[in-house]
Amino acid sequence: KENILENKNISNFQISSNYLVYEHEEYVNDKIIHYLSVVNRKTGNQQKILTNNGEIVNEDMVMPSISDNGEYLVYTSRADNITGDVINKCIDISDGVLKNCNNIYLYDVVNRKSFLLKYENEMYNGDHYVAKISGNGKVIVFESVSTNLINDNYDCTKLNGFSSCINIYKTY
Repeated sequence: KENILENKNISNFQISSNYLVYEHEEYVNDKIIHYLSVVNRKTGNQQKILTNNGEIVNEDMVMPSISDNGEYLVYTSRADNITGDVINKCIDISDGVLKNCNNIYLYDVVNRKSFLLKYENEMYNGDHYVAKISGNGKVIVFESVSTNLINDNYDCTKLNGFSSCINIYKTY
């Protein structure tokens, strides 16, 4: 067997019955960026996840999770060039700086297309950190500090002066 990941700096991965998705580092314009690639375990064919326009993603893509059949995966990213959607700005609770929100994307492996997850067709107003997809690819569970998903009446910890309730959500 050939080592398909030889000389790759892998930081995260997940295996399904037929596919492997892995997060790897590349140097782009003197900056390390985390990208995702999918490997068909039977054929060894690899595909790097690009924007829907076939371009290189301009920010980290992290924490991949793939369905059992390998048709769909989810990941998070602050990139603003993946789908063409305008990305909200969020206050990063770790440093108080305004940045692109860390969003959840659903990737269709067969059609090579990403979809930005939204709530009732509106952008989330806070960062997302980890997303996992169910084995059948029909349920996504994720962590978020968004306040437009629940009432903001919880007693949240303040970090750098910002509310930092991390809640777990499920979407279908």
